[in-house]
Amino acid sequence: MIKKKFSLNFICVCSGLIIFLAIWQIGVIVIPIIFSSSSSHFKNFPSYTLNDFNSSYNYPMERLLPSDYTKLMNVKSFKFHMLSECTSSLLLLITVFSAPTNFEQRISIRETWGKSRKDTKIVFIIGCVDNMNVHKKLEEENKKYQDLIQGGFSDISVYKTYKYITAFKYVIYHCPEVKFILKVNDDVFVHIYAVLYFLNVELSPYGAKNLLFCTPVEKATEKQNMRIKWISPFPEYNDSYFPPYCQEWSSLYSPDVIFILYEELQKMKHFWVEDLLTTGVLAKRAKVPCISTRGLTLFRDTVDKILKKSQWEDEHTRLFLYAEPSITPKKMYSLWKIFENPHTNSILKPWHS
Repeated sequence: MIKKKFSLNFICVCSGLIIFLAIWQIGVIVIPIIFSSSSSHFKNFPSYTLNDFNSSYNYPMERLLPSDYTKLMNVKSFKFHMLSECTSSLLLLITVFSAPTNFEQRISIRETWGKSRKDTKIVFIIGCVDNMNVHKKLEEENKKYQDLIQGGFSDISVYKTYKYITAFKYVIYHCPEVKFILKVNDDVFVHIYAVLYFLNVELSPYGAKNLLFCTPVEKATEKQNMRIKWISPFPEYNDSYFPPYCQEWSSLYSPDVIFILYEELQKMKHFWVEDLLTTGVLAKRAKVPCISTRGLTLFRDTVDKILKKSQWEDEHTRLFLYAEPSITPKKMYSLWKIFENPHTNSILKPWHS
């Protein structure tokens, strides 16, 4: 009887190990996402490590070139035109990728989920513009809010990779003590109270290592593959699908992953498919797997239902971190009106401050 029980346990363990290794090879790890106040599905997951004491990541700056601060891939004379310094006690830095002319989107974020908090800092990552009227408005905006990070590159679609590196450079050089970094686009609604609960309770208030959470593209279609394979600088993928990579509208990083990706990006020439390059090819080379947070995402059809009823009916069973993109400023205000209410999710009350 004991031998039979041992055999069954051994089979279960081996089966679980085989399944995990199979998922690991794919490059995307899917984990259960419905979280509550009494349990944690994210503690001690094999692909990353949660810190159990308060310390900051020490960036190995000696691995970078002496001229690194003024370098942006193939750009040799980079500089920040606008900056906002961090405090030393931040849990979370949110870098919002924004187009310079998206003034309304930025205001809607500042007046909703992006309101000032002692443990969180929000900055907007933008590039340069040729239009002097827009430039003057940006200067006025930054003088008022002091939350724009403007890198010395033209803010056009083919230079989105520069925006990634600018954000990473800002973290490394100007916000080095932050525990987590969340990257979102300016049309994404962030459930900030759920995010803070998630980081403090489901993960660790002291940070983590080797962590990359996002909603991944797990396999590019043949059409998508053909779109970039002939101009790809990655010969290992010329005859196959590219590795899983994060959809560009949201991703959560630990500081060490920021540094690893930044270091590799700085060695490369410009490549315009920024999400594939950064969180796909380079992340796989560095053996940093994507942790799928698809179950922590509020999808568009659910957003529409919530806005139609002006309430969150699933409040006792499920939380989410952010909504899918294409959230207009009007929807941003409407969603915030619902989710800023401390009674919307009872377990989040301690984070409504």
